[in-house]
Amino acid sequence: MDSTQQLPASMTFKDLAWVLGWTTFGKSTLHAMVANGDFPKPVRMGLRRVAWRLSDLEVWADSRESA
Repeated sequence: MDSTQQLPASMTFKDLAWVLGWTTFGKSTLHAMVANGDFPKPVRMGLRRVAWRLSDLEVWADSRESA
């Protein structure tokens, strides 16, 4: 794949630091929201790494705007 091409949102992942900055939530708040089902669950990328699908975050953000 050419470096100028963008991956679709379903194949793009964002790490915890990015998600915390984007939402402005604290780490504890984010984890509580995931546990309560109020925020998308992350995908395990390795033994000690998780990330969120950008497409899941976009759906969540759109649902917040209409609420």
